[in-house]
Amino acid sequence: MVGSQDQFFIYQSGWQKFDNTQLKQINNILNNKFKAFQDTLFKATQINWRSIPFYNNDKAKNLQIMRLRKSAKDLNPLYFLFDPQEPEDLIYLDGTSPPIYKANEVQGLNITKENLIQYLYFFCIFVHGGEGPFLIVNKLQYPFFKSNTDLKTQIKAHKFPVQFIEENEQGHFLLEAPVLYANSFFKATFLVHKTGMIEMLEDEPIGTLREGCQYQPIYFPLLNQPQTIEHIQDDDNVIKFMEIKELEEREKVSEGYHKEIFKKYINVLKPRRGYLPLARIHSQNIDHLLTPLKRDHPHFISVIDYLQQQLMMSVLLDKGTITPSPILIEGEAGIGKTRFFHDLAKLLSTHFECINCGNLTAGFELAGASMVWKTGKPGKILEAIINAKTANPIVMLDEIDKLALDGNNNVEGPLYSLLESVTAKHFKDEAIGIECDCSHVIWVATCNEHAKLPVPIQSRFERFKVEKPDNKQKIPIVHSIYQDIITENRWGSAFKEELSQKVAIHIAESDAPPRLMKKILQNACAQATTRYHMANQLNRGGKINLLTDDVTNIEIPRERSIGFI
Repeated sequence: MVGSQDQFFIYQSGWQKFDNTQLKQINNILNNKFKAFQDTLFKATQINWRSIPFYNNDKAKNLQIMRLRKSAKDLNPLYFLFDPQEPEDLIYLDGTSPPIYKANEVQGLNITKENLIQYLYFFCIFVHGGEGPFLIVNKLQYPFFKSNTDLKTQIKAHKFPVQFIEENEQGHFLLEAPVLYANSFFKATFLVHKTGMIEMLEDEPIGTLREGCQYQPIYFPLLNQPQTIEHIQDDDNVIKFMEIKELEEREKVSEGYHKEIFKKYINVLKPRRGYLPLARIHSQNIDHLLTPLKRDHPHFISVIDYLQQQLMMSVLLDKGTITPSPILIEGEAGIGKTRFFHDLAKLLSTHFECINCGNLTAGFELAGASMVWKTGKPGKILEAIINAKTANPIVMLDEIDKLALDGNNNVEGPLYSLLESVTAKHFKDEAIGIECDCSHVIWVATCNEHAKLPVPIQSRFERFKVEKPDNKQKIPIVHSIYQDIITENRWGSAFKEELSQKVAIHIAESDAPPRLMKKILQNACAQATTRYHMANQLNRGGKINLLTDDVTNIEIPRERSIGFI
């Protein structure tokens, strides 16, 4: 994918060379301050700089951007912000927003209507989500649109490319733009503060690229590149998770399967010297952030209100680190407890890991089994954090009341320390045998009957009783599940983006719980496809529209009592 000068303005032109004296000075600074980048620095054959409009005016210092490339075709350069008068204060652009916010605060920023859109492009390229940058689509000539003509038409129907909406009373700017993130397109509404902070207020799905049409982004910061210890320790966005030297020492004396386990952990932790990043929220508008949860899970309002208070505390000092207390949701099966937490993880841009407690039979499944035994391996908790590559994933203990609490295998034993932040900070997995900081894990759990849990475990959670949704609450849930279905399945693009209200009400008025609604809607999609096929309408270019007649055989499973039939 080749970006235009408007969108990828930092790539196309305006790059200048340092003179020999400047280049020598820059190299010395880079090698002294960023020693862990030396492999890239030594191979960098092109070090250039250019000015950027919002940092180059009377009201802001002359901040510039520097690019280090191994060759002219290098798609993964290193980028830094720097002041030519104080070049030693380099700011590495690592794919997160704090470096940019730091530059805005320290160096000064002057956003005007003239440079506003360029600042938005700049911010979206250099601040990533878990799956890459947010690329603003400003033309329809990208190669992948050739096999996605329907998607191209949909994007054209929205405000395109970037539309300035208004400047509010506080001097903040509101804009709309189509955004490509991972392989999905969204109509995004941005609020750009005068301070440079950007909030994505809305992200309405437009469509997804067909499989095989993945694009190659021009720029992707080296998020996992090692940094100097000093740089890491000064970063509020990371915590020391584990001593990497101890891990390497244990790997040296291990063999076979166990050696591979240690290598996996080293590959994740060594680039950051044993540190892990923390998922953070940057939006000050927590109420707006949680709007999708309120819409799609209206019967969880008590939980959402609690989360809102917790998240407001998270941004109180402008740190934004997500650290809510453990949450336990009690409710009957099928009301959408798992789906709620999965959606919460997506909203907070952190990893989601579900542990089915009904399948656990011993404490070592959570806390690891010593590698003295041939079958010894790390437990599910440590594995969740390593797989997440972040220190505060959401770990859900599903149906925690089904733990085998018979007093023999001590399944719940590890939870006593893991659910307390003080002791979780020094947690030791039996297999790895090294202290690791699990105090930032976001613990959530579900149960049908909390009374089955030991009182000490109950006391470690904030408990909420969630009832099954009424018919009115079910309507937005049906719409949300339909959206999930057409987004998650390849065949979903053949269906209309919106489910008719009539069909939604029809399903909502059945006695089906949220879990069963997904099966009902999937069967309805199959029924509608058959109907279109029989009517020879599949190849006429229109989208399949579900009708109430497609929703058939709504059978609600009933618990069967013991006795004769």
